[in-house]
Amino acid sequence: QAYTIAGLMSQYKIHRLSILKIDIEGSEKEVFEFGSEAWLPVTDCIITELHDNLKPGTSQVFFREMGKHDWFTFLKGENIICFKP
Repeated sequence: QAYTIAGLMSQYKIHRLSILKIDIEGSEKEVFEFGSEAWLPVTDCIITELHDNLKPGTSQVFFREMGKHDWFTFLKGENIICFKP
């Protein structure tokens, strides 16, 4: 069974995400492709790994959606870390 981030926020009455760590081994594309407009504006920091090798196009979708907001982005090992100024 899968859950959306917006669904979890609603279920647990979370209104802001200070830090969101996404480590879902290949399903990042769906997380950012469908519904991210509901939770990206209220997220301060995202840490993730992208797995284009498992699902081509993941990075394209991630950076397209992240580009709609103002983020500082850097790499640390395999992690992409994005935070708002």
